Amino acid sequence: MAQPIEFTPTPVDTSGAARAELETLIRTLHEHGVLRLANDLVATNTEWLQILANGLGKPGTGRAIQNIAVFAMLLSRIDPTQLYKLLSALHGSLESVASSAPDDTHRAAPGILGLYRLLKDETLWRALAPVIEAIRVFGKGLDAQAESPISAFTATAGFAAPPPHA
Repeated sequence: MAQPIEFTPTPVDTSGAARAELETLIRTLHEHGVLRLANDLVATNTEWLQILANGLGKPGTGRAIQNIAVFAMLLSRIDPTQLYKLLSALHGSLESVASSAPDDTHRAAPGILGLYRLLKDETLWRALAPVIEAIRVFGKGLDAQAESPISAFTATAGFAAPPPHA
């Protein structure tokens, strides 16, 4: 059986390296004006701290911070490809609405026959079906019992899924 090799590496002296890194950090902070900013903030008295503390102490600020947190948590659940697809479609639809200003000379009311043709238009119904389904799911979501937003995202409870499509 082989005998183990006894090898103990000599420790590297890093005490000087840490000091050098600290000096480099201080020099970099000074060159970019961060130390001057920190020094000016401390030297201006504590008025800005009181303003900040008073602003954070208001109930509206607390709600705003909670709303931003809920928005960030919901945004983290959306696949970037889906969000891009949704926002691109929304952008296209807004451009379409903006470019089609009402012009009385070119657009006439469709009448009964025109309305009947619209009811039989497959392309129109394929385009409207997801919108109608989205409105239905949105309505169910508004009818659902509201719970604490944070508890909906906790690790123990998991994400509260929207109501199933029925």
